[in-house]
Amino acid sequence: CYVNSCDPKCVLFYPCHQEYTIDITFYQTWYDERLRFNGSFESFVLNGNLVSLLWIPDTFFRNSKRTQEHSITMPNQMVRIHKDGKVLYTIRMTIDAGCSLHMLKFPMDSHSCPLSFSSFSYPENEIIYKWENFKLEINESNSWKLFQFDFIGVSNTTETITTVAGDYIVMTLFFNVSRRFGFVAFQNYVPSSVTTMISWISFWIKKDCAPARTSLGITSVLTMTTLGTFSRKNFPRVSYITALDFYIAICFIFCFCALMEFAVLNFLTYNRTASRGSPKLQVLLHSPHL
Repeated sequence: CYVNSCDPKCVLFYPCHQEYTIDITFYQTWYDERLRFNGSFESFVLNGNLVSLLWIPDTFFRNSKRTQEHSITMPNQMVRIHKDGKVLYTIRMTIDAGCSLHMLKFPMDSHSCPLSFSSFSYPENEIIYKWENFKLEINESNSWKLFQFDFIGVSNTTETITTVAGDYIVMTLFFNVSRRFGFVAFQNYVPSSVTTMISWISFWIKKDCAPARTSLGITSVLTMTTLGTFSRKNFPRVSYITALDFYIAICFIFCFCALMEFAVLNFLTYNRTASRGSPKLQVLLHSPHL
């Protein structure tokens, strides 16, 4: 069985659920000697209603969570039979597939999302999958509309896995994407940077203006706490620190240090005043009548 190409029409990524949705047209080719014929025409086409009358590979997508075949207005399937017994089977489907995202470098991260398929019941000694011409064809890749990602390219691999039922050939497509930085920059980096710089305004406020400096410092710290919580709201809850978490943590430390600077300054000023004593007490201590 030869896999001609996989033509994606639309790709949507859902980072929070660690999956993506892809609308593809899947092409498979194989030879069936029983379907050879003699005639003046080279091939003929069967519509989707007659597909069940032929033998077709029981291909399934191993990492799919949900798969939907399109049937409007007719089943989106086609079989073309050539006179030499070559069969071309085409089907359009929408697949929700899992994609494990490594968010350590988020939002400067890149991902390679797999789409694996193989035979469900036929082991390697009964059916062999191959890429036709040993290459993968992706049509209209420049027209992909990915809101948070840029399409880098696609690659394919072939491997054999061993199960209790036998050895199976697994074909895998890898859709390589990189995250666009602009969305996260305006949602997280710009507010965090501005909040940090606002907290530094307290350095130019007189130390006697305690309410102004205190309210500015506390507001900055609370704002950074909110931004840190909001930054993980629409992304997977990973247990490790991402690049964005590290940046927000640094901004939080700067805001907290700005608040602590006023607390230390106020404490030192109060102790210095208390150590000198009040002016009235100093006059009494230096009076000649004592």
